[in-house]
Amino acid sequence: MTKTTLAGLIILLSGVVLYGFKMIEQMMAKSGPGGGTKVSGHISFMNTFGGPDNFQWIEKLPAVMQQWVDGFIHLPLFLVLVVLGALIMIINGIFAKK
Repeated sequence: MTKTTLAGLIILLSGVVLYGFKMIEQMMAKSGPGGGTKVSGHISFMNTFGGPDNFQWIEKLPAVMQQWVDGFIHLPLFLVLVVLGALIMIINGIFAKK
């Protein structure tokens, strides 16, 4: 197993673990004393890296890129990690020396 494959696998599994903990949080909120306690939303990519203050540079991008980057940073972090890990593993599978 190459280092790139291992890195992709670790990133992929960290996204799966993050999603698993979110599902456990939702199960516990429904079965707790509050019964129907509202669970906070998924952790977004933007909130992970310090909130909106660290992403002011997006306003300097062209309009088309602003929409794309803004949509990306508001994705749930687990989704970003799973896609990034899978992409790294696919690229490694294509370009790995055998």
